[in-house]
Amino acid sequence: MAHNEVVIVKSKNDIKEVAGLDRIMVWSSEEPLYKVLEESGKTLDRKAKMNMRICRDVKYNEGAVFKTGRASFTVYKLSEVLEKKPVLDTNDRILVNDSEVNKIFETIQQLVNLGYLVDVYSEFEEKARVITDKLISNSSILSKNANEFFVELEAVVQGEDYEELSENIKLIRDNAEGIKQDVLKIGDETIKVAVFSTKKSGKSMLVNALLGEEYAPTSLELATPNIIIYRPHNSRIIKLEYKGEIMEFLNANELREYIKEEFSQINLKGATLNDMIVYYPAKEGINYEIWDTPGPDLAGSEHGKLTERAIENTDVAVFIVDYSKYAQESEIALLSKIKEVFDKQGKKHSLVGVINKIDLMFADANTEHIIPRVSDFIYEKFRELGFERFMVIPTTAMVYFYLNKLAEKFPELREAQDFRKAISEIQEGATFYDLSYEIQTYITVVANYTNSLRMTHGKIFTFEDVNNLTNFPVVKKYISYVYESKAKVEKRYAVAKSIELRATTISNEINASKLLLSQEVGIIAEAIKDFEERTKEIGEKFDFAIENVEKSFAEKVKESLTEISKKLGDNFEYFLTGHERFNAFKKMLQEELEEICKEPWDRKDALLNMSELTYEVRATIDGHLNNFISALKPALFDLTQQLNSALNEDHEVFVSAVESLNNKLSDIGIVSQEDGQIFELPKIELKVDLEHVVEEFAERIPKVGEILIPVSDALKERNLLAITLDILFKPIEDVKVYKYTEEALKLKTYELLDVLRDKLNKLRKYIEEELSKLMEQMSSMIKEELDEKKLLVEEYYASVNSAVQNLKSNLHMEKSKKEKLNNMYEKILGSFKGLKRVVDSIMEV
Repeated sequence: MAHNEVVIVKSKNDIKEVAGLDRIMVWSSEEPLYKVLEESGKTLDRKAKMNMRICRDVKYNEGAVFKTGRASFTVYKLSEVLEKKPVLDTNDRILVNDSEVNKIFETIQQLVNLGYLVDVYSEFEEKARVITDKLISNSSILSKNANEFFVELEAVVQGEDYEELSENIKLIRDNAEGIKQDVLKIGDETIKVAVFSTKKSGKSMLVNALLGEEYAPTSLELATPNIIIYRPHNSRIIKLEYKGEIMEFLNANELREYIKEEFSQINLKGATLNDMIVYYPAKEGINYEIWDTPGPDLAGSEHGKLTERAIENTDVAVFIVDYSKYAQESEIALLSKIKEVFDKQGKKHSLVGVINKIDLMFADANTEHIIPRVSDFIYEKFRELGFERFMVIPTTAMVYFYLNKLAEKFPELREAQDFRKAISEIQEGATFYDLSYEIQTYITVVANYTNSLRMTHGKIFTFEDVNNLTNFPVVKKYISYVYESKAKVEKRYAVAKSIELRATTISNEINASKLLLSQEVGIIAEAIKDFEERTKEIGEKFDFAIENVEKSFAEKVKESLTEISKKLGDNFEYFLTGHERFNAFKKMLQEELEEICKEPWDRKDALLNMSELTYEVRATIDGHLNNFISALKPALFDLTQQLNSALNEDHEVFVSAVESLNNKLSDIGIVSQEDGQIFELPKIELKVDLEHVVEEFAERIPKVGEILIPVSDALKERNLLAITLDILFKPIEDVKVYKYTEEALKLKTYELLDVLRDKLNKLRKYIEEELSKLMEQMSSMIKEELDEKKLLVEEYYASVNSAVQNLKSNLHMEKSKKEKLNNMYEKILGSFKGLKRVVDSIMEV
């Protein structure tokens, strides 16, 4: 069997058998992977834990397309991808259905756990990439036409008296200027990567690790009181732009000391500083700006404002989670703010989660030292909090940075076969105290880390081993992937949509203004009146549908929750008190207790596994949960249908009203046949897609795990002599042997039944609480999608509505004014046609 063979594992025993064979494992059971790894890790040797490569399986209900080389395969599970090609590379791609867009993040998370970086994208992203490619290839002609139109527009309106049409002309000029600015953004390859965190989570250290130099001050005392922007440039000199001045520094230490001094002064006052721009010598692989931001919870509202500005202006957000104190309220609030802004800006894939300080894990004797366990645990916790489009990479930025700075000073460390021994020799050498305090600190931290690794994994490490175990190389690669494959596409697509909307607005305003020059006032007034009549209730139906259907859905959910709660209660009670069932169960329980007492127990605490005995009740609970989901599916389907019906009915009414308006005004002849309609709407796809909501909800429904009851406290151990004799004949570690009588077992059976009753009631309460939390999350997801659609509709409809209202307000302009402005608008329209044609060709897919 090859070392890269994929094995599907479904139990802890499977993991135990496969872990030492250096195979890729795919966990396909319902139990959370982090729980399984925490429990099974206790039975694995150190080498198996360190080399473990495991991920959870991901299901694609609609199917996904795996593309490798020239071949394409339809797959329904991530395991099918790995079975076809166990070793993935950056040329492999996975195309996910638009209805399952959240599976993108889940897939990337699992592949990152295996150390793979594969392009995972949606059908919408594929279209966006086509449009952005066309935008780039047509950028020069687009720029030429945009500039020519703006120049001609300025020349035409210069000196003209157009007071009555000032709003129309201003709107045209503003949008023409906007197109010029948008076109400039096409050539701007600068991607801004901002690093965010709360409190002291290692934010500035992560920035330094990305940059390869300690530019940013890091300390427990000094909070970052401003935004520091790091821009690469082709010079060995470090420059700082600050307060209108540009200063030069010979090295990172000089710059850092200067910044620290500024920080210390301002922190005494509790205020903020101006932005700092650091121009640093460019590093290979880092061709993006890095923004070090203040934590919003460090020094009052001013810091919060700076953070919000950074969120608004960045292209990629790197959000740091502190391994030792994840998911605090301040973290959740900051992450929610980033998500809210990014959703509005159309940035669905530009948020990167980093779990920092995992070196603390290796120093903790009470946890299993398996990196996938950490990432899976925190990933699942943030999913439970409602952050579906979010994935996390565990790392220790500090150790990575220190390690690589030491390798610069002591190149021989890279070649050492036993890195721990090599670093210890430097630490214990006679010249150690001749080194700078900074280097001594680096050596001490790295030595402690490698000692922890040696203790937990029991093997000799090379420099490369230690470097990889920091997991920071994966962080760097993933950030590069996001800004190249996600952020650039999102940024350019937003530019393309902005240009399209601006061009449509200009077209509508020109045509509306030209209509004013017509003498057919009566026809125009009648057409506008008809348009207003047709569209006056637009949005009301959708708003009513949202309110009505959400209320109906909420009632259905409440009814289902009440029903499942009652059924759970009834089943638990019947299971423990039903006459025949109760006696049979009691007998089985006594038999289990007898078995424990007869044989030495090979664990410190005897645990009675009730899973076999309670199989029926567990199956019943799972059945109720499945029925609950089954009841939700049609309710959510009805919600989706009604919302889409209301949304599309409104849209069809609006489109029909625009068509009628165009038809009524077509005889006036202000546009030629080749120009198309007088008023037009940008291309828009309207569909509320909630199918994925219930699928994701179903995946997180609480599963009923093993039911274990400790029996050590309920039973008495035999005397020391008897235990000693048993151990001599049956050498088992931590043996406990119990004495018993039939009467005592009966009493203990009832005691354990009470314990089981308590456990089942707690289980019932847990399920009910989790279901309630999940329902709140589902409602939040639905609201988020509806808000996004409403905003999109309002923005697109405005391109027509504003033009119609300007037309209406100026309809009765004096005839002399109309004649005077006629020539001006003919020229404006003529110069605009070329620009509009280019824009339309770019957006056509």
